[in-house]
Amino acid sequence: MQLLIVHHDAETGGQLVRMVRDYTAHDCDLVGSSDAAINWGRCHSHCALLLTQVEDDGIDGLVLGGSLSEVFPGLQTLFLPAYPASEQRLEVADAKVFPEPIDGESLLAAISRAQNSRRVACRAGADASGIRGRAGFVSRCRRAANVLSQPAGRSGSDCERKAERHRFFARWSDRSRGNGGGTRQRSVV
Repeated sequence: MQLLIVHHDAETGGQLVRMVRDYTAHDCDLVGSSDAAINWGRCHSHCALLLTQVEDDGIDGLVLGGSLSEVFPGLQTLFLPAYPASEQRLEVADAKVFPEPIDGESLLAAISRAQNSRRVACRAGADASGIRGRAGFVSRCRRAANVLSQPAGRSGSDCERKAERHRFFARWSDRSRGNGGGTRQRSVV
């Protein structure tokens, strides 16, 4: 799993990277600003988890999380707020917010949960792609109708809707040419 850490302080960010590399098998990179994170996203094909400061010089974690989630579907985000842990008033199970000093065990547990939820999502996607027959046909038609009828201002970007339309028509054009006989779908990415 690929992680990206966005932290203004290179020393603290470096410690987080070392912790992730020492205690997990995940790939982990560090950048120091939102702009650097966007540039990093342009050069990488995948990222599963973003660990970012909520706010600091050159960092807006909420906006950054939204921007990168458009580039990396399924991206999960963990936050490092500006307030210290001593000011945290609620104890939350399975937290996604880690004030300083950062509880390393809790952070590693959150990374593990993120990895497990990706595995579950991948398995669910594989199961759903195996749907055949009438139920699969009806499901694809309903999804296509929803995608094709979405006005430009609704959820999802124009690029996502165009890509979904392209994938839908590529599947149906394969069937009309006799490729797959209705039992296999060509994946267009």
